[in-house]
Amino acid sequence: MVLSWNDIAQWSPSEVGRLAQRVTEAARAFDAGAGVLTAAVADLDWQGPAADAARHAISVLHRGQLDRARELGAIGRCIAGLADSMYPLLSVVRDCNDTAARHDLTIHPNGAVAAQFPVYAVAVAEGWETERDRLRLRRELGARVSEAMRRALEIDDATTAALNRIDGGDGGGRSVPGGDMGMGGGAELDEGDGDGGAGMGKFGGGGADLEGDDYGDGADDYGDDADDY
Repeated sequence: MVLSWNDIAQWSPSEVGRLAQRVTEAARAFDAGAGVLTAAVADLDWQGPAADAARHAISVLHRGQLDRARELGAIGRCIAGLADSMYPLLSVVRDCNDTAARHDLTIHPNGAVAAQFPVYAVAVAEGWETERDRLRLRRELGARVSEAMRRALEIDDATTAALNRIDGGDGGGRSVPGGDMGMGGGAELDEGDGDGGAGMGKFGGGGADLEGDDYGDGADDYGDDADDY
């Protein structure tokens, strides 16, 4: 699946957080069920081959319950880490969309930033100055959009890898890495190549290239939101 700018803008960390809570509650229920099975075996005075078979069957179920509880707990922690990582990212995404709306700019699904309307001016000099300002704004916004998409891909890939490891029997319950977004304690996942840039192809459009121009990193023009990165 190609992850687009519109997909990221529709992320809902509150819904993801509620899912994590429900999964965690299910893990506790499985753990409690395992405790019931343990008590049932401990209180059993029944003797004989049938009793031994019953104990064995209950023991197998007990181990299965504990395994499911551990796996669900790991999944819940992973999803909770994802929700925590989404909040600061979505704040940047909303600010980028607001900036685009205020200045009649369009952010395409692949992250490219384009002007919605041509610039009309009475004087040639005024027209050049206006267009230059709009071009600078597009470059700055494009750089912020590109970085936000890179971070979103990093979060998405890290969560996918963590969940796949749990499903494969690792059961480590690692959370999404905080990276340099100020996420705090969720830094237990492998962060892959580190810069996350190689994965931009997942967006299907090369990130925030602005009509083929090479605009550099643009990071110095982020303003107050630069601290989010």
